[in-house]
Amino acid sequence: MHWLAVLRAPWCGLTLADLHALAGDNHAQTIWKLMNEEERVQRLSADGQMRLLHVRSVFQQAFANRDRQSPRRWLEGVWLMLDGPRCLDLPSAMADVTAFFDLMDSLTFEHQLDADELASHAAKLFAPADPLGDAVQMMTIHKSKGLEFDTVIVLGLDHETGGNDTPLLLWDEVAGPHGHTNLLVAPMRRKGTGKDPIPYDTLRRLENERAAHEDERLLYVAATRAIRKLHLVGVAKSDLTKFDGLSTPASGSLLALIWNDVAQPVFAAAALAVQADANQLPANTPSAFVPPLIRLRQPATPTLLQGQGQAIENDNPPLPLEALEGAQRLEASVGTLVHRVLQQIVVDGLANWPISRVKALQPAWQRWLTRQGHAQDAIAGSDEAAEAIIRTLNSEVGQWLLADHLHGAAEEAWTSLGQKGTSNHVIDRTFVFDNQRWIIDYKTVRLANGVGRDALATRAESFRPQLQRYANLFQSEALPLRTAIYFPLQDELVEL
Repeated sequence: MHWLAVLRAPWCGLTLADLHALAGDNHAQTIWKLMNEEERVQRLSADGQMRLLHVRSVFQQAFANRDRQSPRRWLEGVWLMLDGPRCLDLPSAMADVTAFFDLMDSLTFEHQLDADELASHAAKLFAPADPLGDAVQMMTIHKSKGLEFDTVIVLGLDHETGGNDTPLLLWDEVAGPHGHTNLLVAPMRRKGTGKDPIPYDTLRRLENERAAHEDERLLYVAATRAIRKLHLVGVAKSDLTKFDGLSTPASGSLLALIWNDVAQPVFAAAALAVQADANQLPANTPSAFVPPLIRLRQPATPTLLQGQGQAIENDNPPLPLEALEGAQRLEASVGTLVHRVLQQIVVDGLANWPISRVKALQPAWQRWLTRQGHAQDAIAGSDEAAEAIIRTLNSEVGQWLLADHLHGAAEEAWTSLGQKGTSNHVIDRTFVFDNQRWIIDYKTVRLANGVGRDALATRAESFRPQLQRYANLFQSEALPLRTAIYFPLQDELVEL
């Protein structure tokens, strides 16, 4: 259902016919798998194919880079690539979006981010007041006395105002023949004592008259608070035994006060209109309501890229595991693991990463490597990752690289538009130190015995074009740029 909701949302906006063509005859496979079956995609309309293929390409990139960014940055990036801001109905809605992503950051920091926790906390978020919109004040009618508003909306006129309880005793002050007042007290009628009038009935009638007058004053106060518009909102129940098909409101309600002169004609006209519409419906049709499809006029391609027809490329497109073999597959997984840990160290701070923490995490790393298909090499891979992290933490260069610097970021995602199209970049580490912008990429490589720093320098040189592209992103910063490759296993920083 979540997948179908994503495809129905405004950034994609598939019609119900296209959704049925995509998934109506196969409830066993995931929607994502069905989206990647080309023959099935061809069943959709031309408009549906265009929209689906765009969303599919965005998700393919998202899945490829999911584990290289923080959850908030990853999800927010996907939302931006889907042109989420254009799907908002009001500019003030951006504050709600920001609040949601801030919640993700908070749960990530507290190590509580999962689907259930996110849903639970998101349900408690409230939209902030719109500073550019009209103020709405909610108050009781009593509290509104002496105030005026351009528009007043009075809700729940059909509800009884209260005061209908039957107390055991009623009392009132009654004027005597000589100007004196007497206190008259009357108990409730004893059950089964007949229906003859008693003092209690008289006092009860007086109380009801006073309550009715108070209700009239209350409605008068509410109605006279409005300067331009007054909306009175209530519910009338149907009663087919009445000539107008409507049940008379409860006697203790504000709706009853205006029923004959104001409300009944309005409700009767509405009831006749509903009946006329119902008579025009075909047999066995429960409702004529069809929810409107709200969507962008074009597939949700960011405005900058619309109409250019250019491909989106990644500096480091991840290779599928099927394309790697043996040691290469393990080396790639260890490299991903090291990148994640180094990013987390930057986020948490060096002080929170003693060597003991690295050793304590190795069993978890082994389980992760096992899930990546390295069951036989999980221990060796975990040991290699731990060696790289410990070398970095113990070295002066590594501590400087991971320290808290000005304008620092780890695994930061960027997008640039060039002659060849749009490129995505993920910078492993960047910061400003000594009034210079450093741009550093991590490379976890193994070297054969006897191979020294010259081999690392040669390997680093092959990444010069990539780092130059990163450097181009900061040209407008007007700071000297320095680029380097850091090899955690060898604890070597090679500047380019």
